[in-house]
Amino acid sequence: GDSASSGPSTVSLSEAALPIELLEFSGVYDNGVVALNWTTASEENSLEFQVERSANGEDFLSIGSIDAAGASSTEMDYEWFDRPPSSSLIHYYRLKIIDVDGGYSFSKIISVNIDNGRDTKDISIFPQPVQNSFSALIELEEMGTFNLNVYDALGKLIHTEIIVLEGKPRIVEFDSSLWSSGLYVLEVDGRTGANRYAHKILKK
Repeated sequence: GDSASSGPSTVSLSEAALPIELLEFSGVYDNGVVALNWTTASEENSLEFQVERSANGEDFLSIGSIDAAGASSTEMDYEWFDRPPSSSLIHYYRLKIIDVDGGYSFSKIISVNIDNGRDTKDISIFPQPVQNSFSALIELEEMGTFNLNVYDALGKLIHTEIIVLEGKPRIVEFDSSLWSSGLYVLEVDGRTGANRYAHKILKK
């Protein structure tokens, strides 16, 4: 009857929407660069991969694309290098897999920790979680002029100022009364860009 014939057609539709068998998708951070690697077992009618990045795992932006093999029955390896903004300590990536008919599907989402052992013990935030105001105790042995930046969870710069450090502890006061609740990152950045120190801030 009709129900039997509709069964196989829905199966073939779902197969047509997935032109690629993705074996693996991974990312590794090293020295400011995320290396993304993925492997396909087979491809059919595949057009391209769009690489998408997110700071929160929900709102993704395309950061570039790479041509797919189009038709392949053997394993294919792909690699993409990204230099993500340092404002977030974790970045999320996914692949948008586009076929020649304009259909697309998404890979799983992977997270890449770019904390990379950055030493945050040189910065203390109190009280934590913060409310209407807080203080940052900066205990860097370095001297010189530094950029002090605060980023929200999406990596948007919401506060910046220039401070001079003289090799001794320095307390900087912040007004956070207008901040919405969530996670922020305080970053102290040497103006030469050589050293960067970061600490998470949680706003209640």
